[in-house]
Amino acid sequence: MSSWDINTDDAREANTKTTFIIFCEDDVCEPAYFRVFQSENTNIKVNAIGNQRAGKLNLSATMEWCYNNGLLEIQNQTYKIKDGITQNLWCVYDRDLESDNFAEIKKVDDVAFSIAIQHAEQIGINIAWSNDAFELWILLHFEQIPVHTPFHRNYIYERLTEIFKNIAPRTETLDKITGNPRFNYKDSLKAQKHFIPEVLPRLKATREFAITNAIAL
Repeated sequence: MSSWDINTDDAREANTKTTFIIFCEDDVCEPAYFRVFQSENTNIKVNAIGNQRAGKLNLSATMEWCYNNGLLEIQNQTYKIKDGITQNLWCVYDRDLESDNFAEIKKVDDVAFSIAIQHAEQIGINIAWSNDAFELWILLHFEQIPVHTPFHRNYIYERLTEIFKNIAPRTETLDKITGNPRFNYKDSLKAQKHFIPEVLPRLKATREFAITNAIAL
């Protein structure tokens, strides 16, 4: 049995596991990626909640979910995660730069993004953000990114497109997908039916490489 297979053994009681509740922007790639860790480690439980709105609006959706489910309360007119909550609460979202011309991005947009992160940390919610898109993390599994050089998500998708045109080992399905003259990663490999079998299994072997690249970045 591969460590990437779904773990169907429920012999271990759920309340003895370390639980992660992860609020994700999309409903395919991010939840599928995080659920892999549950299949690898029977000591953790991952509840990945997808389709939680884009950008920092995900934080608002996360707070609403936590409040409605009794994890969040108001203390001294400020939202706070309740004392005694043992779940690891994470909100995952993209920077989603407003333009690929960085000169057009208003400073106030960067400030608003940073303030949202600080607000979440004050509440007690962990934040993981991708600059500019979650696919940056996928790309870091395959190559280093020049440090101190900003990249728009269009560049990230272009690089992933070229990588998967030439990646080995190949499968018949991947050959068919990438053989289309109009193939690009964003339109083809982000779909659940292709991301899970064609992208996800290739990431585990280079996870440490990706972590090293991310730290440098």
